[in-house]
Amino acid sequence: MTVSAARTTSENTVEGLAGYVTARDAAGLKLDSGGPTPIDLSVGPDAKVLRDGRAATSADLRPGDVVRAAVRAGADGGRVALQIWAHSAPIPALAAAPQPSQAQRPQARRPEPLRR
Repeated sequence: MTVSAARTTSENTVEGLAGYVTARDAAGLKLDSGGPTPIDLSVGPDAKVLRDGRAATSADLRPGDVVRAAVRAGADGGRVALQIWAHSAPIPALAAAPQPSQAQRPQARRPEPLRR
């Protein structure tokens, strides 16, 4: 297999990607999928975007939106979205959920002593 054949194969491979939008600019989106570094995602000119089940554009996506995307490698090796499904559930609300109080947390118990 030649290098150009390998490049063509990888450019035609479609993969799934999920995370939430941390930033949006003219170049595309930055996603956090739980890894150590954010993911840069360009949005293709023919990309189909749905937000909350309705047709949208990449400009309609906001930081905090939860997204799933079908992506492929672009000519420069970056990720290009072919289709994006977004949900506008606010991620900060998840972080602000009430934490269990100290009394509600399970406590470690000391094992009972062995009886002889």
